[in-house]
Amino acid sequence: MRGEVVLLTRNVKIAGDDTDSWGGQILVSDNLEFSGVQRRGQLILDNVEIYNCSQRNTFKSAIRFEASSMTWSSITNSVVHGSIGWSFSAQYSANVNLESNSFIGARAVAVNVFGSNNITISNNIAGDVRRREELVMQDTVDIEAVYSICAYFGSDSNCYDNPVIGNVAAGGMYAGFVAPGDDCDGAYSSSKFRDNVAHSIERSGAYIFPDVRGNDHARCYMGSHFAAYKCGETGVGAHFASQEIRMTDITSIDNVLGINVQTAGDHDNIIAVLEDSFIYGETEAEDCPDNHPCSCFAKEGIMLFSNNHKGKAFHIAAPSALPMHKSKSYGTWAGEALYRNNKFINFNVNKTACGAPQRIFKINKSDSDYIPIQNFEYTEFVDVHDDALAYLMDPPESWNNLSDCIAFPCTAPSNVVMNFERTTFNGRTRP
Repeated sequence: MRGEVVLLTRNVKIAGDDTDSWGGQILVSDNLEFSGVQRRGQLILDNVEIYNCSQRNTFKSAIRFEASSMTWSSITNSVVHGSIGWSFSAQYSANVNLESNSFIGARAVAVNVFGSNNITISNNIAGDVRRREELVMQDTVDIEAVYSICAYFGSDSNCYDNPVIGNVAAGGMYAGFVAPGDDCDGAYSSSKFRDNVAHSIERSGAYIFPDVRGNDHARCYMGSHFAAYKCGETGVGAHFASQEIRMTDITSIDNVLGINVQTAGDHDNIIAVLEDSFIYGETEAEDCPDNHPCSCFAKEGIMLFSNNHKGKAFHIAAPSALPMHKSKSYGTWAGEALYRNNKFINFNVNKTACGAPQRIFKINKSDSDYIPIQNFEYTEFVDVHDDALAYLMDPPESWNNLSDCIAFPCTAPSNVVMNFERTTFNGRTRP
């Protein structure tokens, strides 16, 4: 369930020499000669193996498009592995089709797109993305992801029309995908981010953020048709500025913190929404298999949604701001959380196989002052035990201090309201 089988060899092979951490690279760029002749960069690769390329601690990825936009390029059915930096990047470029490739073993980021448009990323596998060796022993937060789309430098108005469809992120640190969401009134066929899957990520399967080029994403934006499993924090997460963040058609399987959505900003109407989604409890894929390292964590299906004055950066670069779901500001009084037409499956025991607690609903431990009303409509519970429904903690004594709790006492966990309407129960185990 957690493995990916990838053929790393091709008959045509491009291999770089690792000399003083300067591997090979393939560079595509447009260029204007001194004579006035315009050169147009173009790359067409199919079934090619690229090994030991990119350059350490630079933006020079194994395959790099930089200031290339005057014609089209295509990379298909190829593999990039053993990189000492990024695997692929499109930097201030356009018109590249990246389809059915494998990017295995990059450092920090596998696929990075910024300042670019019309970069189509479809049906690729990227994974085994590791930290830069130089930073492993340092208390430094690097910018990391398996796929980083229009996010590396924050909000990017020059980055647009880059479909990310049908890809897999398999093994990485910060997130499988850091990518812009879609318009709330958009159709499935026009979605720029859909049918992607992430698993075995240290933090989140995906952080889906408001697109600066979207249709009024400050009012509402959406993430949809995404699946994540066995992620170390959330399957899907958001903590960004928008009046409405809507997640729909999400499948979350056996993730440590399930799904968490937090809006940012103070408005008269502000809401976090999850709809038409499936949330599964622990699966048969063990966290502590025999003769292997053990990762035994308490698990939940939903970390209750909330609304805060301030949000987070797309790529968090400060240790104090991590993790994404950590609240660093007051809650907003007009906030709301809505869960509509969701199904919770296989929470039939309140402990995992390794003995850690398992619940569907838990409180965000950093939501100290205010948790909005949690409204549930048309919810279905399948094979769910009563003891695995919810755990609502008491406010810790450490919250009782003037520096943290001034405007309102930090007693949010004692004032949680979860309102269920039109709920059904099915399966062999029912609460």
